[in-house]
Amino acid sequence: MDSAKQQKILIAWLKDAHAMEKSLEQTMKAFAKAAEAFPDLQTKLEEHIETTKDQAERIETRLTAMGEDTSTMKNVTGEIMGALQGYGATFAKDEVIKNALKAFASEYYEIASYNAIAAAATELGDTETVDLADSIIEEEQEMADWAEENLPDLVEQFLEGE
Repeated sequence: MDSAKQQKILIAWLKDAHAMEKSLEQTMKAFAKAAEAFPDLQTKLEEHIETTKDQAERIETRLTAMGEDTSTMKNVTGEIMGALQGYGATFAKDEVIKNALKAFASEYYEIASYNAIAAAATELGDTETVDLADSIIEEEQEMADWAEENLPDLVEQFLEGE
């Protein structure tokens, strides 16, 4: 594949990543609201919402530097889907656990997405995008590690509260 096509794919993936972060921001807001009885989880989600906003801004800045903008349609669709996903388990008794599992899984999806972006950017010699992707991977890995470490305690708290 020629480098112009590769560049278009990288830009499309960055736009997808931006829309993903905007969607996850909405989802995590709903998850945080639902986690009122679990203050540690709620605090961590609220912190990660700020990280997610920052990631979206950094991606947008990188796209602008590349002469591109974000995809308005993808962003709006992503934000709507994120809000709907966030309220998907609202009526389940174990909503906080289901939300935690969804959030945990999404961290690894994000890590995989940014690894693909980093690989494509490496192929193109785009060190700025590689650095951006690597920094986001590090942030997502920190959240995934926190989730993995704290999920057993969250389940225990939930079961004791039932």
